[in-house]
Amino acid sequence: MSAIAQPVSATAARPARKPSGWSQLKLLLPYVFRYKRMVAVGMVALTLTGLLGSLPQLIIGSITDLLHAAPQPLSTLTGTARAILHPLFAFYAPLKPPDHKTPSGDRRIARLFLDALRLAGHQ
Repeated sequence: MSAIAQPVSATAARPARKPSGWSQLKLLLPYVFRYKRMVAVGMVALTLTGLLGSLPQLIIGSITDLLHAAPQPLSTLTGTARAILHPLFAFYAPLKPPDHKTPSGDRRIARLFLDALRLAGHQ
């Protein structure tokens, strides 16, 4: 054979197709069906972990809205997100603005909190 490039033969073997991910997951179904209850408990636990993991951000957002005397907490939430989170806001009671003329415990706490933020260098 010469060193000159030769055309590729039409009968050259093609590489085998890689099996799809779904076909590989199908092999796990008998195992999953055997442990349905455990899988369901695991899925519920993962869902609750995700929901509880988002609570700190929601709480901080609500506190920020309280300090700004927003009429509604997390007012940027709309639609399904607001409907799902509605039970969390059922007991929402907004603070009065810190400079409100009617005295309240909320106002005193808000003023002290704002003074602490100013002392820390925030405006």
